Amino acid sequence: MKVLNTGSHFSEDKFNMAILYAVLLCVFFTLLGVNYKKYQEDKERFEDEDSPLYFTMGSLNMIVIHCFLKCWHNFSYSYDGVGSMMCEMMAHITLLFSRITMLTILIAFAFGW
Repeated sequence: MKVLNTGSHFSEDKFNMAILYAVLLCVFFTLLGVNYKKYQEDKERFEDEDSPLYFTMGSLNMIVIHCFLKCWHNFSYSYDGVGSMMCEMMAHITLLFSRITMLTILIAFAFGW
């Protein structure tokens, strides 16, 4: 027996979370583009690879991948009610690595980088 809400398997709260992840994907992708332009300017000016923007760009890359994987999971969940557990797992792993990267750069700033 299948119970469908408005033609999909989402409950109302999961549907709102799916919309939120789609919006966040757009926002973080835009931030990644702005950060990449700033990184290119800093790379030309300082000619070194250890810019803090390099690490924040890596973290933003992982957040964009996280949001993309969550959107993919939600898209497949809307059709079959199960989704892609591999996408769900990889989304959590990329979010964890993104947080570790940001914590590392904050610790480096605290020690005077």
